[in-house]
Amino acid sequence: MEKKVKMSAISCHLTWKSLKEYAQDTKKLELDLPHIEEHYNETLTLLTMRYGNIRGFMLFNLDQSREAEKSFRKVLEVDPYNLNAMGNLVVLYEAQFMYGKAREMQAKLKALLAEGGTKGEARQARAIAEQAFAIQWFEQDKRDFGHLTYFEEAARRSEHALPEEKVAWKFQCGLAVYRLCLQLLQAKAPLGNILSTRCKALSYFNDAIHVYEEHRPDNSRDAALCWVFIGIIVLDTEESERHDLFNRSHVAETTPKDCFDTALGLSRTPYVVRRIGEQLGRPELKEYAKALGMLDEALEQNPRRCGWFCHDRKGIIFFTMFKHKTSLQEQSPDSMLQEALTNFKKAVGFKETYSDYDYIGQIHLELGDYQSAICAFRQAVNHGIDDRCNPGLTHRLWAKCLEQLDEFEGAEEQHFTARIVEQKLAQSMPGHPIPGLDTLRSLSAFRQVEMPRNKQGYKYDFFVSYSSKDDEWVVGVLVKTLEETYGFKGLVHDRDFQVRLQLDVIRTMW
Repeated sequence: MEKKVKMSAISCHLTWKSLKEYAQDTKKLELDLPHIEEHYNETLTLLTMRYGNIRGFMLFNLDQSREAEKSFRKVLEVDPYNLNAMGNLVVLYEAQFMYGKAREMQAKLKALLAEGGTKGEARQARAIAEQAFAIQWFEQDKRDFGHLTYFEEAARRSEHALPEEKVAWKFQCGLAVYRLCLQLLQAKAPLGNILSTRCKALSYFNDAIHVYEEHRPDNSRDAALCWVFIGIIVLDTEESERHDLFNRSHVAETTPKDCFDTALGLSRTPYVVRRIGEQLGRPELKEYAKALGMLDEALEQNPRRCGWFCHDRKGIIFFTMFKHKTSLQEQSPDSMLQEALTNFKKAVGFKETYSDYDYIGQIHLELGDYQSAICAFRQAVNHGIDDRCNPGLTHRLWAKCLEQLDEFEGAEEQHFTARIVEQKLAQSMPGHPIPGLDTLRSLSAFRQVEMPRNKQGYKYDFFVSYSSKDDEWVVGVLVKTLEETYGFKGLVHDRDFQVRLQLDVIRTMW
């Protein structure tokens, strides 16, 4: 009997280390699968094969191997030379001990990988771009940018790719770099770093537009979105800085409105319309009625895919109008707050994010409902960290609510936490999670402690062991509370350790 030897793993969705942690998160896979299904069921092209492969990845890791195989096979019906689909099938067949089918698919894959020339280069670039897309899908609402490197590599190798692929990959590079620029702004990075990052994003958007204008591929949506984001960059940049930023660009004299009009001339899909609506609702432009109308238009065209975005942005616009004492049709301040609250709650129904809970908390604070505000702020900080959050402000607003409820001790802790969060945010590298935020715990575990129980005469009541990344919380909150509020005496190594300290001195007695 022939011995079955497991073949080496093929680099594809089912083996990429970058997707390993997501493969184990079955809850997220189940939540994301219906959204991928919508794209998968549309007309599939070479550019949209990414949905078929990531759908198969999700199904495989949800133990639906038969459906996963169908998904990978569907990719090969449209793109018979899709490297990732072949690699995925090799892994899938091996996992089912179907070695004959695995060898057959692996042989085809090896032959394609050995083939050079323009076709080989195009296939390699497409495979890299699909990896970028898969990582990007799971990095939504996070500070991570693992996908950027792969999109940049795909764009670099795109000489022989289809024009629509070139436009899409360069647009995705520009979008990622623009989001990185937003994080630099939040971290209050040097102006030179911010401008150079904007310039890089602008360069990618310009390159994508150049490819589109030269070849006119069937990818007008991404070209239109490039114009939208160029308009956003113009809007974000001070007039005194625009000359240096745009001196090498053919949009040097353009205005945001010019860019948005050009975008709508290329495509009026809901993705383009909603982005322009979002920008028109900014305080700098104050076209609130038109902004809300465009968001409603996008919502009507595609309520499922645009639901979270449009309701989130409508909530922001109504809240902005309230803050700037502007109204439509003589709305009262309370009615604008209620409109904002309704939209943020609808947004949460589509997708839960830090920012929506934070806004809900701010609205309840404005309405004087402090306990509901605290509940929302707690949901925000416990939800996790993404790239649209200001945790320091959240904790300060939480403190404000506590002060209104005469809970001054809790308010002091929230102010302290806000300072620590802001320090960590300033120290964090854009594109990476804020370090140590999981250590910002409450002191509820110590609320039942009433008095020291050490009656044995020991010098210390407790010793705490902690990582250096936690020292601010441990020393500034934990030790301080136990010593100053409850009267314990702690042994803290940075503060109290002495050479040749005797063992019985550090013994903890409870």
